[in-house]
Order: sequence, then structure tokens, then C-alpha cells
Amino acid sequence: MEMQERVNDLIFICERMIEILTIENQALRTHAPDQMKERLDEKTQLSLFYERHMKSVQRQPNGFADVEKDTLESLRELGTEMNELLDENGRLLKIAMDTNRKLMKRVAEAAQIHAPHSGTYAQNGQTGAQGYVTAPVSLNQEL
Repeated sequence: MEMQERVNDLIFICERMIEILTIENQALRTHAPDQMKERLDEKTQLSLFYERHMKSVQRQPNGFADVEKDTLESLRELGTEMNELLDENGRLLKIAMDTNRKLMKRVAEAAQIHAPHSGTYAQNGQTGAQGYVTAPVSLNQEL
């Protein structure tokens, strides 16, 4: 494959990744995970294609001599925009994961406190709850 074709493929991949990341970042801001799931497979495939093309380009550092300057500049601009969106995506994902982790911790604590249990006898002969009983809580840690 010629370098011009590889660069054109990289431009297409960057443009599509920018579209996907823009939608995904908005979905993370509005807490709409269904929009993220719809594009996950395509995002994964594009990432693999991008990686494969970049490795091929890096093996031919002088190969850019045959590529038009405007095309290279377009690729640079798209790459910069995609990297900015990827950074934002990482921050938003980290915030979402931390928030979910904190929420699940609070739910687990509340479940332990309010778990049904049998009363026990106190020294004065009366029955009542005497401490916390742990309730099993499972957490799905996949994102």
C-alpha cells in the first residue's frame, strides 16, 4: 500500500474517531451509557486499524516525501483534535468510574446497616438488634 493511501486511511480513521469520541464524551456528560455501547465495537476496530497504520507509517519515515503537504497538515490537525478528545474521554471515564465506585460503596454500607437479622437478648432480658450484620453485596466492576 502506498503512503498516500495510508495517510488517506488515517484521515478517515481520525475523522470517524472524532465523531465517535464527540458522541461518547457527550454521553458521559449526560449519563447516557446506551449511546456509548452502540459505538464500542466500531471504536475498537478503528483503534486497531489506526495502530496498524501508524506502525506501518513509522517503519517508513521518509515515505511522507510523496504525500501532499495539505494532506499531511490535515492529518496533523485531525490527530491533534483526536488526541484532545481522547484526553477528555479518559478524564470523563475516570470521573464516571470513581462516581460509580463511591455510589456502590455507599449502597453496600447501607445494605449492611439495614440488613434484616434476628434480635438478641440484652443483659436486662429485652430483645433488640445488637450491631451490624453483613449482607452479601456483589459489584460488577466492568465498565
